[in-house]
Amino acid sequence: MAPKIRMGGPGQLDVLVDGRVVFSKKSAKRMPQPGEVVRLVRTPVP
Repeated sequence: MAPKIRMGGPGQLDVLVDGRVVFSKKSAKRMPQPGEVVRLVRTPVP
């Protein structure tokens, strides 16, 4: 597992784990809540 943060245009934020987007500010239309990204990175992929 290799988490990465991908910055795009102004205000864009994507968090990827092994090439899979686990959080997208654009899709969620919000910033992540405290601890949310950590929880998403630690959640196993089914």
